[in-house]
Amino acid sequence: MIKKLSESLNDYGFLTDFNISPITARERVRKLFEFGIRHFQFYDAMDRYEIPIIPNKKEWNDPIGRTIRRETIDAYVDEIRKVGGISWFYTGIYSVSPGFVMPGLEKALFSFLEDKQHYAQEWICLDDNPDWAFVSIIDPSTEEWKQHYTEQLRTITEDVGFTGIYFDQYGSLDTRWRFRYKPDIWSFDNIHDHDCFEEVNKAELMADFLRYFRQEMPDVGVIFNAADGYAFDETKDIVDFPYIELWNDNSIEHYCSRLKNTGKFVIVAYSSSDGKTFDREMFLRRKKIINDAGGDLLFRGDDNRYLVNCYFPSAIRLN
Repeated sequence: MIKKLSESLNDYGFLTDFNISPITARERVRKLFEFGIRHFQFYDAMDRYEIPIIPNKKEWNDPIGRTIRRETIDAYVDEIRKVGGISWFYTGIYSVSPGFVMPGLEKALFSFLEDKQHYAQEWICLDDNPDWAFVSIIDPSTEEWKQHYTEQLRTITEDVGFTGIYFDQYGSLDTRWRFRYKPDIWSFDNIHDHDCFEEVNKAELMADFLRYFRQEMPDVGVIFNAADGYAFDETKDIVDFPYIELWNDNSIEHYCSRLKNTGKFVIVAYSSSDGKTFDREMFLRRKKIINDAGGDLLFRGDDNRYLVNCYFPSAIRLN
């Protein structure tokens, strides 16, 4: 668990630019602090999903190709510590890069393709282009993954100095499957064999990982994005405070009603009708719903940029 801050509404912000000078990074932290930000989420600062930061590596590209500089991250983290804030490292709870799970397909999660009548490993692609696959998902509850990723994140907190870890997910993703057992001999015939697979409850798999991580690293903060409410009930008692990404006023009102006056909670709700422009009327309406329930609306980031869609680096700057 992390230390308790003297909190005010809407004190959770974000950082996405890690290719600026350390001096500029420190200035941006101080400016956000002036706006009341105390929690700083680092969005996509990792090298690879399964090996987020390699010690002593000075520069790398994130999975989308953006340049990340270690000196910039260090400056952000150090300045956040100096102003008394909390730094949250963003990562996926079950995300791996291309090639990582190929030697161990029994750890992957699969979807069932009705049109082809076979199981397929899940790949998320840029612009739905299969040649641009950049992330896959695995079963986060396996002992191998829990041990591997917890040790990777230990580096994030001990070597880099992050206060806590923010775990993201990709929502319900419909039904997913995993190997019921590892075939003695892998062949493409297996992808048609229903007996090889069993349906999984992804919410329970993620909760299992979070419980393990919390037990192994009790002094590290933990947040989990219960995107669209998925896995909210399974994880709400494990995390430091609830964090939910929501997409419409009805769902915002529903979760604000459930969480009203229960303590700190953060809701991400994008103030845009097209994902590109900022809708001030929508922003003010949603901000009021969330704040009236005692919750925080996440909307403000570095360089006075406001969120308009779920990819935080595309936030737009407002005067």
